[in-house]
Amino acid sequence: MFGVIPDPAGASPQTARKPDEEIKDLVVMITCQTREQQTEGTGAGIIFGADNERLYIATAEHVAFRCEQSGKELHIEFKWQEKKVKANLLKHAGRPLDLAVLSVPKLKELGKQVNSLPFDRLGSSDALKRGDAVYSLGNHRRAWTVNVTPDRISQREGDLIYFESNFIGEGHSGGALLNDRWELVGMLISDQPPVGEAISIGRILAMLGEWNYPMGLSHRFNAANLRTLSTGYGHNCVLTNGAAYCWGFNEYGELGIGSRTKSDSPVLVQGNLSFVSITAGTSFTCGLTGNGFAYCWGFNVLGALGNGSQTSSEIPVRVVGGLMFTSVSAGSNHACGLTAAGVVYCWGGNEAGQLGNGSKISSNLPVQVTGGLNFKSVVAGVLFSCGITTGNRVYCWGRNGKGQLGNESNLDSTKPVPVHSTLTFDSVTVGLQHACAMTADGRASCWGSNDEGELGNGSDADSNVPVAVSDGLAFKSVSAGGENTCGLTGAGAVYCWGKYHDFVPTMLDVRTYRDSPDRVIFSSISSGDGGLCATTISGYVYCWRAEIVEGTTQGLVPVPRSPQP
Repeated sequence: MFGVIPDPAGASPQTARKPDEEIKDLVVMITCQTREQQTEGTGAGIIFGADNERLYIATAEHVAFRCEQSGKELHIEFKWQEKKVKANLLKHAGRPLDLAVLSVPKLKELGKQVNSLPFDRLGSSDALKRGDAVYSLGNHRRAWTVNVTPDRISQREGDLIYFESNFIGEGHSGGALLNDRWELVGMLISDQPPVGEAISIGRILAMLGEWNYPMGLSHRFNAANLRTLSTGYGHNCVLTNGAAYCWGFNEYGELGIGSRTKSDSPVLVQGNLSFVSITAGTSFTCGLTGNGFAYCWGFNVLGALGNGSQTSSEIPVRVVGGLMFTSVSAGSNHACGLTAAGVVYCWGGNEAGQLGNGSKISSNLPVQVTGGLNFKSVVAGVLFSCGITTGNRVYCWGRNGKGQLGNESNLDSTKPVPVHSTLTFDSVTVGLQHACAMTADGRASCWGSNDEGELGNGSDADSNVPVAVSDGLAFKSVSAGGENTCGLTGAGAVYCWGKYHDFVPTMLDVRTYRDSPDRVIFSSISSGDGGLCATTISGYVYCWRAEIVEGTTQGLVPVPRSPQP
């Protein structure tokens, strides 16, 4: 349910731009201009790459020829620069591709660094299907206009994408077709309503690759840079190249963006911190930087941020005490961190003894878990915590009304107590009132509340000792959510049990595209109290909202997601 984080201190916060504004930096306006500086609008283009000397732009061939045939010069206007710049036509191909490549020399003189362009806005045109929402970004009537009401895809014919639209008009050709996550999925080649036409971005990039142009566009979260995914209660976070992005509810600043405005798409956590792990709890988040310092943000009434106060924060604040951690985990109202020496410290709410220091007094500073145990991992849940020792034994502490401590008792404990099992475990995960652990050979056992079948043993009876998950599946990882649990097999299949699922593991059958016989292969999962998120081997992130899962893939939504414009 919860996770881990990283960051470098002393950096100043920066304001995160909305995805619908960021994408405009990649789309240029193209005009024809005479020597007398008279101009006329003609279309748009998409920046797809750059080198040390030039910026490369894709547009529709007929847009480029419109200027050439009238004896006028092609000029480019950027969203981030007022001055129009003369462009050169390098290469072109006619229908059905209708593609031309333009270049603008002397990039440095344009006042823009290549690495500041949002090249990570490439979407998957293969995933588009009839009825999907799309948006057109171009040069119609006014530069960089986007339709407020989404258009809908009406047909796919190979690389061609058709959509019904009364918004498109002259000036959209060569511009960007965007999905509802503000990602590039096509290049517009027709601007005549009521039907818009675009070439899939995949086909465009394939041709540009054949022409040996430098390619900058990429998927925002891909297998190479996606590090950690964490699902909390109502919000999620992901790490990519050390940068933390969060989305969802933001009532207490848990997204870390300097405000309490919720976001349906990933937004950059402020502070210029570089994280190695991130963990989403209930209305707060924590992260761990490469130097071992923990930072937290969001709800702090009981001291869950660990910074010595009870004031909530909309930006990351450093956990005090000078401690350096190897992992951090955020729970419902407390967090725990593990040091390289195997010592666990916890901070925040302690009404059930979840801090493990022998008391029930909350602390806004890290306190050491008692017992002298040497841990190799720790997880914080809802009013209880668990950890695995270097001897591969599980110990838990805190609330135990449903047997979630696994010690054959239902009494709370303010100190670590051993889970009663003859098995040794390699990993442990905690949910609302249950916990699960996995052996070295991938077998899962769960204990605690079983009201919704979250223990996965085919019954709804609680158990205060570990019981084996049914069907004998071997998992690569297991993640406990609110009242459900999910496991990932070595083959990349996701099985879930408990609320919204069955009392035994049931596979989530996710297809790669419409009626494709091929299933999506997943590489990691994270269950939270509000749903499940999973990453694919190709780096996409899928999320299921709890209220609409009901054991099916209905409501499956890839992220990064963006609010409707």
